[in-house]
Amino acid sequence: MSAGATGVLSGALFGPNADEVGALWSVNEGSGANGKTAFGMFGATKQ
Repeated sequence: MSAGATGVLSGALFGPNADEVGALWSVNEGSGANGKTAFGMFGATKQ
């Protein structure tokens, strides 16, 4: 990916005391056969 790539991160806190978090992310550069995309997700719980 180059510095011109764009992306999105969206997530939220969950649980009665906001002790958990979950999010999805993606980064895109270009389109079609030569485009690049990276994506993922994460979650965590307070210990």
